[in-house]
Amino acid sequence: MGLLDRKGNKSRRVARRAHALPNSRARFAWRSRQFLGVTLLLGGTLGVAYPLWWNHRSSSGASALLKTFHHQQTSKGVPIANSSAASCVGNSVSGILSIPALALVAPVEQGLSDAVLNVAVGHDPSTSWPNKSSAALFAAHDVSFFSQLGSIQEGNLVTYTSNCDTSEYRVSAISVLTTGSTVALPKNGSVILDTCYPSNALWYTSQRLVVTATFIKQVKQILPQNPAPLVSNVDHLVASVPTSIPPAELNLANNTQEMGHLSFSGNSSQAFIQSDLPLTAAAAALKGWFVVTHTLVGPQPSWWNSFTQAQFPASLVTASIRSTSPLEITENLNGANLTGVTLTGGLNNHIVTVDEVPNGNSLSVTGISWS
Repeated sequence: MGLLDRKGNKSRRVARRAHALPNSRARFAWRSRQFLGVTLLLGGTLGVAYPLWWNHRSSSGASALLKTFHHQQTSKGVPIANSSAASCVGNSVSGILSIPALALVAPVEQGLSDAVLNVAVGHDPSTSWPNKSSAALFAAHDVSFFSQLGSIQEGNLVTYTSNCDTSEYRVSAISVLTTGSTVALPKNGSVILDTCYPSNALWYTSQRLVVTATFIKQVKQILPQNPAPLVSNVDHLVASVPTSIPPAELNLANNTQEMGHLSFSGNSSQAFIQSDLPLTAAAAALKGWFVVTHTLVGPQPSWWNSFTQAQFPASLVTASIRSTSPLEITENLNGANLTGVTLTGGLNNHIVTVDEVPNGNSLSVTGISWS
């Protein structure tokens, strides 16, 4: 594990073990899936680097993409029944994936890049778009759009709406597989929903949750109900940090931290949980955690006093810090609004808990305790 030195500088030696988190919001190591006959090969490098940290988040969130798609469709009037395949791919969003049993309505965009997976479910470009005779693969973060996919049941309905029509599917198989496993495909068309398992993990996982849904029928375009805009105080949330700390020092490239799970407390909104916002909140909170660790090395009580009124934990001051147990993150919610974040993890064999509370667009450390 990398260590902080006495000046607060961080070794760039990033841990490569199961719980380590790299510094990209969505640095997916997706190896292209290939369809061979009726099997879907899950590439051996499908372990996912969870996207808790990024510096340039897309300005188009999921809610904005859904609104754009609905506007495009309702403004054009009657859907064109005989549209070409090319015209069925929107300019700003390719379609909408809906799972009524999970109350999931998510935008779908082409590709599995950082820019796509930051704000949408990604369609694997090596597979076809949904139709009655071939298979389409959709992938998303489990702690984001597919965070509740583990609750799906066989028989549940899955729909995909493009610019031209709506394809309906019925869940026919649910599997938890190791990377490199194969998935048998139905003889008819299908959609495969692929994410990491377990559904609240914030680390590289060796298992995949794979949901197979079999084609039922294709009908005239049926737009899912246009969800009310997801208004949340998380949209523009940033961490409150001392100006004395260079921003690069708070990136995961310069901080090694074992990661645990993301969980929720309070009256949480399903729309919030199945969106891109939980990771936005977790990213800001993680920055606050790193401010704490940097402040303890040195020590730097002046930094501490510039970003929090909590008592400086003098007994935790040390020459170097290492993570000794995974960091668990709990987001406290009131509907779609964040009321606080609690982070608990091991530092130098102490169990440390940091509480952070939003104040306007700023997420500030309000307390710290340890044992």
